[in-house]
Amino acid sequence: MATIFTKIRTGEIPGYILDDSGEFFAFLDINPRQPGHTLVVPYLEEDYVFDLDTDTYSRLWEYVREVADVLKNVTGKTKIAVVVEGMQVPHAHVHLIPIDSEGQLKDGFVEVSSEDMEKFVNDYQNMKNNS
Repeated sequence: MATIFTKIRTGEIPGYILDDSGEFFAFLDINPRQPGHTLVVPYLEEDYVFDLDTDTYSRLWEYVREVADVLKNVTGKTKIAVVVEGMQVPHAHVHLIPIDSEGQLKDGFVEVSSEDMEKFVNDYQNMKNNS
């Protein structure tokens, strides 16, 4: 059975997809720790990121870097924090969280309207297309 992430990618469940490489995709977390909090996910439905085969694992991190670079430019934040926890959804994924300070990872969730999420998707795609 497809995971919730695959269902977002295929459009079965709505989501704010930022990017799709054909092997990996990136979308906004609906419970963000900061605006722009993004999940990067392989198409391959492997539960644990460290169980990915070596080539897929390497390509995932190359893609994570590409997405993080655009996120940093769109948000204007100092850093993009990387979190790999993977306990809630049995599908390997990487959290990218735009931050200016360490405390922003510990502050819990922030509310972001659907309009702001849609605007962020547009801003991300425009930034990516113009770089």
